This record gives sequence, structure tokens and C-alpha cells, in this order.
Amino acid sequence: MLNVSDSTVRDWLNRYNEKGLSGMIPQQRGGSDSKLSDEQLSKVKEVLQQTPRENGYNKSNWTIPLLRLWILREFGVKYSITGLNELVHRLGFSIQRPKKQSKASDPEKQEQFKKELKNILEGIDEDTVILYLDEAIVTDEPTTTGKWALKGKQPVIPTNSKGSRERRVIYGAVNPNTGEVFYSTKKSGNAENFESFLK
Repeated sequence: MLNVSDSTVRDWLNRYNEKGLSGMIPQQRGGSDSKLSDEQLSKVKEVLQQTPRENGYNKSNWTIPLLRLWILREFGVKYSITGLNELVHRLGFSIQRPKKQSKASDPEKQEQFKKELKNILEGIDEDTVILYLDEAIVTDEPTTTGKWALKGKQPVIPTNSKGSRERRVIYGAVNPNTGEVFYSTKKSGNAENFESFLK
């Protein structure tokens, strides 16, 4: 809703809890007031590009509280959540959604495929048509996501559905040479419907 990271919202909440509305006023801070030396800061930057598991924690991703524990363990320096959040931003980091990539992917084969596909597209005759195809599933109820709620009081979202959700499968194709788009809507996604769309 706010178009900012979770850590930024937590930072705002911490500042509000500590100082009220006055804590919400941004404070300008210099970049030379770090409690860590340049060498230690370089180590923090290096560690943030690794995983917590590589540094003795059974976690997949770094969080500000976890990094705070690591700094305390390694250097004996204690940061506030707000201070460490600012430090991490000054080091050039931001919250980003990772891009998925198959472990079996081969960059060289991918580049080779791109070259071969380009040659095919440039060399096809008038009787050959190449299409990029995909499909998408649309339901009458969106998937629920997390929201703030009091502990012990799970939020409830009223729905109109009775039984299973209604769904439609949209098959789509685009001709990369002409830009033409083709699509078809079916009640289910199966080989028969896919073949029907291709025809």
C-alpha cells in the first residue's frame, strides 16, 4: 500500500513508538558517524552479499535484526534497528525481490538459442509462421495475502463463492514478426484445449 519495503515501515513504527509524531520527521545524518571502521564496513558489505547460512545462521535471507546480531557477535558493536537500517542503505543496499533462475540453466546455451532463434526469424519464408505461446489462469477470487491483524484474531475476508472457485484459462500467442496477437478462453487447461487453440 505504501510502496516501500517492510524494513522501512518497521523503521517508521520504531521511530513513532520512541518519539511519537516528532520521530517521523526525517533526520539528516552524515555518512561519517559510523560506529564501525572502514575495514569493518567492507566486511559488512561483503557478508550482505552472502547468505546467513554461510555465516552460521539457519536463515535464507538477511534481515536488519539478524544483521544486528551478526555485527554484535563479530565486532562487539551494538546498533539500533533504525541506525543499522540507515547504515545498510548508505552501503548501497535496498530491499529487492529476487529473480528466479533455474539451477540447470546454462548461459552459453541460452545465448546460442537466442542466436539460432534470430537466424530462424530472419530466414523464414512466406509460408512459415512462428508464434510465442503462453497461458494464464484467472479465478473469480484473488489469492489472499498477509495483512496486519491483532494476535489471536485471524482476519476473515467474506466471499460469494459456494464450493470451488470459477476459473478460466486464457491461451495466448503472438507473432514476433508482425505483432499479431491471438487468444482463446476455455474453462480448463488441458492438452485438448491447447491443441484446439493451436489449430
